[in-house]
Amino acid sequence: MGEITETIELYIENSDILEEKTQEISNTLETNIKEVISPGSPAGYDTGHLHDSVVSDYAVGQSMAVVMGWYGPDYGQYWYRWKGGVDFLNKGLEDTLKLYG
Repeated sequence: MGEITETIELYIENSDILEEKTQEISNTLETNIKEVISPGSPAGYDTGHLHDSVVSDYAVGQSMAVVMGWYGPDYGQYWYRWKGGVDFLNKGLEDTLKLYG
């Protein structure tokens, strides 16, 4: 059984599959977070600054990857991570995990 694991690990390390999938997940996370605070949603934004400031990025190591999501509205605009009673970062993460988990 160890041989199969070693083969899969070598395949992942020697291909771009981890990088490609991680980039896809990062893009999906950003989209899902933005959808929670898009116009017409219960937590819809007022000016668009919060929505437009949502970013997701990733880092890929040899056999693992990390996906990050955050927001940073313009200086002077104070926003909680809760908008309209919804934790939009967590909701976007949950929606993403449903797709890939």
